[in-house]
Amino acid sequence: MLKTVLRSREIKKSNKKESEFYYVDPPFFDDIKKHWKRDDLLKKASRYEHWGKYKKALAQYQKILELFPDDESTRKKVDQLSRAK
Repeated sequence: MLKTVLRSREIKKSNKKESEFYYVDPPFFDDIKKHWKRDDLLKKASRYEHWGKYKKALAQYQKILELFPDDESTRKKVDQLSRAK
């Protein structure tokens, strides 16, 4: 099993036999944080949709659009939820 651990601009890839360290440039580190935040927001939004709290889900999707304005799948989801209200 391959695991990736991120610690203060350092990525450690490890499996059971050996491990290697990779140092990450600061702009790349910020990009990773941005994508992790997007994943967290997507999880929250899907939970809100599952529970029927569509206004809260819509707010989460709009936060994602602020981070990634070119994200077409999220834009479609926002349009669907806006029509469903």
